[in-house]
Amino acid sequence: NGIFNLGLDKKRIAEYSFLAESYEVGTLCGRIEQYTSTFGGIVVLRQKPTIEVEEISRFPLTLVVINSGETRPVDSIRSERENEINEGLQLLLESPMLHKTFKKKLGKTSYEVDWEKISKQELMKYLFLIPETSAKRFLFTIDMNVSTQIAISILKGDEINIAKLKEMFDEERIRKLEKMNWNPEVVLGEIMNYQHEILRDSYEMSTEKIEKIRNYILAFSPVLGIKVSSKKAINNLIALVRNKEEANNVVNEALEAGATSATVVEVDRGVEFYSF
Repeated sequence: NGIFNLGLDKKRIAEYSFLAESYEVGTLCGRIEQYTSTFGGIVVLRQKPTIEVEEISRFPLTLVVINSGETRPVDSIRSERENEINEGLQLLLESPMLHKTFKKKLGKTSYEVDWEKISKQELMKYLFLIPETSAKRFLFTIDMNVSTQIAISILKGDEINIAKLKEMFDEERIRKLEKMNWNPEVVLGEIMNYQHEILRDSYEMSTEKIEKIRNYILAFSPVLGIKVSSKKAINNLIALVRNKEEANNVVNEALEAGATSATVVEVDRGVEFYSF
């Protein structure tokens, strides 16, 4: 960009990087890697109706990325889950029982659905019309979306929505958070734990080895939260900790539990502009 004096901003650099990797190189990937690498910090990437990037002021996060060493065709699993959702959508759209207002929020594919405008209560009324597997994936998508929105609001520094958390979490988790006075870091960690549980139970994205490593770390390290975070064929876990000392403990526990590697990471800066 600097050498050829192209005058590109971060958004264009990210999008051209995505297009180059996807269409020129032929690597199957989404936009998230290119956009987060380009912008740095913490960003929210929205792709509907247009691509929008919301930059969030730096929230002090210390994380540990743990490679389980287990290879698994994650992309094919995701594709299978998408097909299960799409099958359910097709059946719903064909049903004369749907209210017009609800039907407008749906689409032929998962990408076309306005998930943020669909409530769990609204959805539950129609789940009997679709296979149990599709219903499971629908509920997962709603729960994942709601919990992610709460996490984003915490990262922005907004007031914690205790009412929504009480709707989402079980009593044991709520008691823990009340005891910690709804500390934002602790809430983020519990959201990660919750998301891992629904990824495991409702999306079937975990494995026996991942569970073994995760349970070992939870038993012996003071992590705030730890969840599966897989990409391509690599099965990773990502853990949120309070500081680098705790992070180093998690690294040691992960390796003892059978992980191939564990790396301490922090929120980083994005691209830097140079002129020549």
